[in-house]
Amino acid sequence: MKFFGDNPIRSCLYLGAAAIAAIACMAAAHAQNKSPLDAIPYEDKIRDFSLYDLNGAIHHSKDYRGKALLVIFWTVDCQLCQVDISELEIAYQQLKDDRFDILAIHAGDQLEKVKKLPGAQSAHYTILMDMDLELEDWGVPAIPAAYLVDADGYRRYRAVGARDWSSASMINTLREFARRYGDS
Repeated sequence: MKFFGDNPIRSCLYLGAAAIAAIACMAAAHAQNKSPLDAIPYEDKIRDFSLYDLNGAIHHSKDYRGKALLVIFWTVDCQLCQVDISELEIAYQQLKDDRFDILAIHAGDQLEKVKKLPGAQSAHYTILMDMDLELEDWGVPAIPAAYLVDADGYRRYRAVGARDWSSASMINTLREFARRYGDS
């Protein structure tokens, strides 16, 4: 390795420092959360799917047509996801009357761990289990990831990484999305 002179240790140290700086910049940008959601620049209709909730009841995506949806992909082993999941109850309580619903889709087959997660059993929004990763075709780039889906089943916006779903600005963003893209 010969990036910075003839000293391979110095090269590794410079690369390590650059990586740490890049991570710090990404963390700072994330903390500022300047853009809560990114527009999806193409029409992308979700395919119909059926998944089970924590109690074994089946939910079909077509049952949610007519509502604006926040669909979050998460896992119980992801610490950022657990923060998102706890904030979703606050968001749901503020948005439930706005033709808006929340689907928190757990990726993987850890049903018992999910059931033990604080707040999971008492959540008023819907937690679904994608045990066999059937929704792989959504192209989720990282966990957690969230999509805003309109009343006709088109993904309109995406957020990768944790967000403060209970903040006033996010609630206003979600309420505006429901007003614009939900059926009236």
